[in-house]
Amino acid sequence: MSREVVVLEGQTIFDIAIQEYGSINGLKDLLEQNSETLTDLDQELVVGSRLFIGEPVNQAVVSHFAAKHYNISSNYSIQESTSDDGIFGDEFGDEFE
Repeated sequence: MSREVVVLEGQTIFDIAIQEYGSINGLKDLLEQNSETLTDLDQELVVGSRLFIGEPVNQAVVSHFAAKHYNISSNYSIQESTSDDGIFGDEFGDEFE
């Protein structure tokens, strides 16, 4: 049974494999299911495009992501803090220093 998934911003082929198959081991099937559109492991996916998905490798992981409404995406950025206040600022005073 084949399903479809819509590619979200920042997702890679590896993200889709983990999210929809529950394991990176689903990568081969993902590539086979989409051989006309996925030609390279480093290929940038088009946001909004649809990919065909086969049977999960690890249903428990797939179910967990779905239940939590998690979408796996490797595209994230880390912003450097410009404050020396720590994570709580002044709201706790000197109690925790």
